[in-house]
Amino acid sequence: MIIEVNNSSYGWLGRPALFEGVSLSLDRGEVLAILGPNGIGKTTLLKSLIGLIPWKKGATFVESKDIKSYKVSDLYKIISYVPQAKTPPFSLTAMEMILLGRNPHINIVSSPKQKDYEIAHQVIDRLGIEYLTDVKVNKMSGGELQMVLIARALVNKPKVLILDEPESNLDFRNQLKILNVIKYLAKEEKIACIFNTHYPQHAFRVADKALLLGRDKNYLFGEVKEILTKENIKNFFQVEVSVDEISANDMSLTTITPLYLI
Repeated sequence: MIIEVNNSSYGWLGRPALFEGVSLSLDRGEVLAILGPNGIGKTTLLKSLIGLIPWKKGATFVESKDIKSYKVSDLYKIISYVPQAKTPPFSLTAMEMILLGRNPHINIVSSPKQKDYEIAHQVIDRLGIEYLTDVKVNKMSGGELQMVLIARALVNKPKVLILDEPESNLDFRNQLKILNVIKYLAKEEKIACIFNTHYPQHAFRVADKALLLGRDKNYLFGEVKEILTKENIKNFFQVEVSVDEISANDMSLTTITPLYLI
């Protein structure tokens, strides 16, 4: 497994654990979707996974090594993190922002080299955002900024990509673009991808595994279709839903329709 957590507990320093006994694992080329009600601790979990918040108990293992045994620069050559997209107050261009993702590979007193620019252009081309190269990030739409943040993560050439609500606050088209990128990175480049989402149908579309977080420290982890059942969604979200299969363009898709509160 490329990333693994066993029987771990997490939460903010000085506060009770949000969840206890959490275990999960992901191999290269797999996608994990994390779901749960607002405020349940999804972002806190992501930050614990990558060491930004220490586990109260347990550890994250990357390539079978406790992340605490890595030098920070070495760990962040393996893992890239994409936070929730918020318009920054500074006026870097997309290229300048993306090149920041090469920092783990650049000496602290050095500037990006030709190789770094070549890698940045390769990622920009792959994501189809060439038109944004010289645009200031504080002038971009939410969808454009999200793609730039993903590009910044990818120039690191990670083995694990962690994204915090990458499709939130985006229109249908931009949501689908982000999901397609995640699916491509996992299946074609064998990057293990972990993302938080509020949309069960997005988990069905791109994820292999799901982690469902609930109240009273309950959680479920496993294959998407085993975890995101009608009954589990009802119990964890207190919403009655309809789960349906549809076909389109030779694809079989699962849709989730909320019906009423319970």
